[in-house]
Amino acid sequence: MIKKRSIDLSGHSTSVTLEDEFWAALKDIAKTENCSVRSIISIIDKNRSPDHNLSSLVRLYILKWYQTRMLTCHSETEWQAAKHFRDTYFFGPYGIEDPYTWTFHHKDHAHLVLYQGTEIIGYAHIQFWPDQRAAMRIIVIDENKRNQGLGSRFLAFIEKWLKRLNIQSIHVESRQSSLKFYLKNGYTDMPFNDPDGHESDPHDVSVGKVL
Repeated sequence: MIKKRSIDLSGHSTSVTLEDEFWAALKDIAKTENCSVRSIISIIDKNRSPDHNLSSLVRLYILKWYQTRMLTCHSETEWQAAKHFRDTYFFGPYGIEDPYTWTFHHKDHAHLVLYQGTEIIGYAHIQFWPDQRAAMRIIVIDENKRNQGLGSRFLAFIEKWLKRLNIQSIHVESRQSSLKFYLKNGYTDMPFNDPDGHESDPHDVSVGKVL
């Protein structure tokens, strides 16, 4: 059955018409993303052009959300995507070559990509530590795909995957600009304790999560 519901978005009222199945899916997404249905619709509404129907865009958002999946890098396309994300967002802006490509085929490191349909839209680098711990070295979503809850979705995929590998905790040295993202997803103050003894950036904040 199709239902029309009125929603107040930042001071203005609008309506969304969806089938019961889409409303149920939207509630499940909101629960997974630790946010409200209203906040999801608000983001979609904020980014849409006036000639696009809001209800149609909400349906499209739901379909794309369920099309997202995470894989470890195997194909040449996936490795090229990993290099692209690292160079574009981490090393290129500082004018240096990536010094950690040796981790691409190291047993203590995993490189992951996030797909949306057939497009690679995110990348993460995980390091495995002793005592069933892991470190999040990099997690990034393509700039034109941000503010859609995809970062939280990617993080949830990673956490579930690590749990299946019997990893008990995940650790991050977060930039100040990224701290809100981790706190929103249940991370708390937790010592980083890098077993390799690498010196931390004094501006970073150590957080983690028990899996």
